[in-house]
Amino acid sequence: MAATIWAKAITEFEREIQSGRVALVGRRGSPFEERGQIPTAALVHLQVDDWLLGTGDAAGTRLFDLQVVPQLDESAAYLAKVHAAGKVWTKLLPVIIGKLFPTGIPDRSLLSNKDFCDALGGELKRLGLTQPDNRTYDRARKASEKTTLDN
Repeated sequence: MAATIWAKAITEFEREIQSGRVALVGRRGSPFEERGQIPTAALVHLQVDDWLLGTGDAAGTRLFDLQVVPQLDESAAYLAKVHAAGKVWTKLLPVIIGKLFPTGIPDRSLLSNKDFCDALGGELKRLGLTQPDNRTYDRARKASEKTTLDN
């Protein structure tokens, strides 16, 4: 009886993940790693040791801090990142830059500093946030361009 109930729960869980309504997140390899989504393809190899402790294994990779979370749509995920960044410009502006320029900031010959500042300022205004001075925008642009070059 318990095995049947468990098998049914696993089937429902897999259906929820496949539909995109929920995701399984955890820390791979070590409890000190960043938490990330466990790939759907790994679920066939998933062995949960203890749901209360959130530990398990998938294809030989130890998993920690496992949790089932609702899957956010793109807009809700963006707003969650904005909220998490708070009013710390070095955290907030990269989130906004990533949203406005998903493939990277265009070259300065294609996007002037004024247009860049206007784009960020408009998004901050839309979010109901105050705007920093233009030097902060410039530093954020330089940091973002450096990150793009480093990758």
